Amino acid sequence: MAKDELEKADLADDEPKSSLDEAKPLFSQDEVENTVKGFLLAWMRGELTVHFPTSDDIHSLSVAQGKPITLQEAKAKEHENKKEFTNLIEVCSGRTPASPAELEKATTSLFRYIMWWRQGERIEGKFLEYSIEEKMNELERKLEATNRIVIEFIKWYRGSTSGESVPKM
Repeated sequence: MAKDELEKADLADDEPKSSLDEAKPLFSQDEVENTVKGFLLAWMRGELTVHFPTSDDIHSLSVAQGKPITLQEAKAKEHENKKEFTNLIEVCSGRTPASPAELEKATTSLFRYIMWWRQGERIEGKFLEYSIEEKMNELERKLEATNRIVIEFIKWYRGSTSGESVPKM
């Protein structure tokens, strides 16, 4: 192969092979992480209830999909699903040490569960994306500080109108 042909081949490798190479997800990794964090915080506070698929649900779904399993297998699958959920929570919360790649995989898996459960109406309650909740908490702290200042001002003002000496601010 001539030098010019090699350079053309190298340039061709840099070009996208399909439109999938250019596709961007609807949710950034940060948004996925914030959603999972918000879910976990609300779940730990008891603001959410997750209704896991029961063995009967799992059995019925297997039959509907044309791949029937026994009720015993469905019970094992129900237990396996709950165990996987617990493992994902432990990795995402830092309770179980994990590499960055394992953490990202666990976060993505838990996000997928959240999407499925919402679609299947298996999550009862609401949760905010963590970044929104964090901003609301910050706003509450600022309002508390503002309220304290207003209360101090009112006390000062009432004291100044009653003939007491007025402190300098």
